[in-house]
Amino acid sequence: MIIDRTRAALLIAGVAALVAACSPASNPTPAAESRQWSVHVQPVASPAGSGSSAPQLTASDRGIILSWFEPAGQGTALKFAEWTGSGWSATRTAAAGDHWFVSYADVPSVIRMADGTLVANWLEATRAEMEAYDLWLSYSTDEGRTWAKPLTPHHDGTQSQHGFASLFEMPGKGLGVVWLDGRDNEFDWDHPDRAAMMLRFAAFDRDWTQIADEPIDLRVCECCPTSAAVTSDGVITVYRDRSQTEVRDISASRFENGTWTDGVAVHEDNWEIFACPVNGDR
Repeated sequence: MIIDRTRAALLIAGVAALVAACSPASNPTPAAESRQWSVHVQPVASPAGSGSSAPQLTASDRGIILSWFEPAGQGTALKFAEWTGSGWSATRTAAAGDHWFVSYADVPSVIRMADGTLVANWLEATRAEMEAYDLWLSYSTDEGRTWAKPLTPHHDGTQSQHGFASLFEMPGKGLGVVWLDGRDNEFDWDHPDRAAMMLRFAAFDRDWTQIADEPIDLRVCECCPTSAAVTSDGVITVYRDRSQTEVRDISASRFENGTWTDGVAVHEDNWEIFACPVNGDR
């Protein structure tokens, strides 16, 4: 799927509008509140090359980063560019490899932390016939010119799925990661209800030493994306849960006093399905 230029323009305009609307500097007066505001959408050419896929947008105080996959020889490269309001920065490559897991659903990202550090994540295949892959991270302190040796937040050593990651900055300026982890998800035809994907959390301090690796929820949907945000009340992660009766509603967990709370349904939709909502099977 080639990145659509109109989609990129709409997303950039939408994020810019939200940032402007939420800016502390814009404290509306009663008169201003009564005035309607409008968004001017202007097409912006995408910096992605031919054959690109898996676009992802992240925002920081510096601007908006667009990342994507692009063919690189016999393999794949994770590339990115940053929009600062006047145009795209030069395109840079965060990582590249010949044995990556490339999916329309499980996409990588590049984020910028408060101190300017860039962090990227991608997936490397370990057992193609089982769609098994590992999650890898790297960081750059020189605007993406060079990248640190890749590291992984999981250390179970299983050939299983580790993906759908969400990256965020922890209180104290370290990196936090949540992802779907399939170390306990080996399917058993005799007991199909026993296998379960879990949601896990890892953290790295400012020196990139790993300081946490723990489960948040031991039974979640196998192939639905995660999300995470840093709020004034702390970090929150949102994901699709999975009950013992196959109800798969969206749940949220908060990071409070160094631990994650039990997941709570955002709304009890009672959506019951014994299958993967993304592709229709397990």
